[in-house]
Amino acid sequence: PIGDLPAWHPTRMVHQVFDPFRSRKLTVVRYQKLILERLDNEPLLAAFGVDTGFNMQAYFMILHAWLLHQRLVLEGSKAKKIDEDLFEQCWNMTRSWLVLKRVPEYRFDAELQNVQEYMLGACIAMDKALERPDVLPARVQQCLWANMYSGSVKKDHRGLMRLTKYMLRQ
Repeated sequence: PIGDLPAWHPTRMVHQVFDPFRSRKLTVVRYQKLILERLDNEPLLAAFGVDTGFNMQAYFMILHAWLLHQRLVLEGSKAKKIDEDLFEQCWNMTRSWLVLKRVPEYRFDAELQNVQEYMLGACIAMDKALERPDVLPARVQQCLWANMYSGSVKKDHRGLMRLTKYMLRQ
């Protein structure tokens, strides 16, 4: 790997000159792989009652992006671009899913914008849930119930309870 080369090595210098954002790109790819690992983890999905439908998969993806976003916010301005790139990768993945879903071209942009609004709405709701630590678990559970599960399960649903604990422990 390039990182193992000494600072004066020509190959490393060429990469620093011609690809100065390489380390940021690699970081974003690593984060995206973490999210994909969670989406491919069938026992985890089963434990939370996450089905293979587009909406639940998209919410599950964005919840993990939000968790990473929370960590990056703690890093301050130096991680802002990584955060932006991470969400851009999420939108690229969403675009790919919409293509696989065979959304007609004339509706594609409207569908993508609709999905982005719902996903960002879920992130904002999770941010607001963090505002009052005294009732944090209940607020997170309410947010997950309303967004991820779209209110289709009971509030004492085992998967919802597990997902709430999972989100709080991350």
